[in-house]
Amino acid sequence: MALLVLIASALPVRADEHAERAAVMKKVGALMEARDFKALEQLAEQYRSTEARTSSGVWMLTQYYDGVSDYFSTRDKDPAVWNGRAALANAWWNAYPDSPTPRLVTAQLLANTAWSYRGSGYARTVPRDRWEAFRRQNAEAAEFISKQKAVAVRDPYWYELTLLLGQRDGMDDAAYMAIFDEAVARYPRFYPLYFNAVSNFSPKWGGSAEAIEAFARHALEKVPRKDRAALYTRIYWVASQNQYGSDLFTDSYVDWRLMRQGIDDVLARYPTDWNLQNFAFFACRALDKPKARQLISRITAPPDREAWESFMAYDKCREWALTP
Repeated sequence: MALLVLIASALPVRADEHAERAAVMKKVGALMEARDFKALEQLAEQYRSTEARTSSGVWMLTQYYDGVSDYFSTRDKDPAVWNGRAALANAWWNAYPDSPTPRLVTAQLLANTAWSYRGSGYARTVPRDRWEAFRRQNAEAAEFISKQKAVAVRDPYWYELTLLLGQRDGMDDAAYMAIFDEAVARYPRFYPLYFNAVSNFSPKWGGSAEAIEAFARHALEKVPRKDRAALYTRIYWVASQNQYGSDLFTDSYVDWRLMRQGIDDVLARYPTDWNLQNFAFFACRALDKPKARQLISRITAPPDREAWESFMAYDKCREWALTP
């Protein structure tokens, strides 16, 4: 039996990343629906104190607050619905007045209310009155969360949401980076702080490829040397998802040699099929055939549509990588 346990622990983790993330979000939503504040508090504290991760290395705390945000769906426009959600947040706060969690849940409620005014369409499609309501509500959310810092800063999500609200409001780079530097000094391993900054400095938010690379290099100084390549890889993984897609190696200033090293470092700790497939996609786009072959050969699951542009892209990459 001991031998079987040792063998199992040495095998690559093949858990479904999507299912893991969805399970946390679903659990949070169900607990909110049941108003089980005790269980919600215990779960948040567990994720904060243990820095629990999914099998790919993503923070469970991120999925927790994604579940909160999903429960406060921005698709809803009915004021009665939002009033009911506010009552839930207030009841949670009354039950746990000294906890950071209900304060952040209330801030999330205000942030989502703001986005419900704006909507998910392109900026040019948003009517002027909706913009005004969005900006007013976003400012209210920013003012509220600022006042909660003394207690809520015990949770790294305080920084993440503060930076997001600042980005929405057009916070200047100096102010943004001052908050970011304070955040990573306290929570250097909390990935979303870096990922949100990638969005802030991306061209679609008024940044540039140069700004993303400059930020990435700045960020690497905030973590131990042994963690830098992995962080760099994750930063450009997010940049690919948010901005560049398949054009990462033509439109950005990514350093493939460093990213390649980071791929090895991430896989040493999180050898999941989800990571392997995403990294194989990058290797093919970087035209690094030896690396692509190595990664493709380790994939055991069917192609994941979210890791590839299409199933055809996977087939082409695999054929190219494995052809002598």
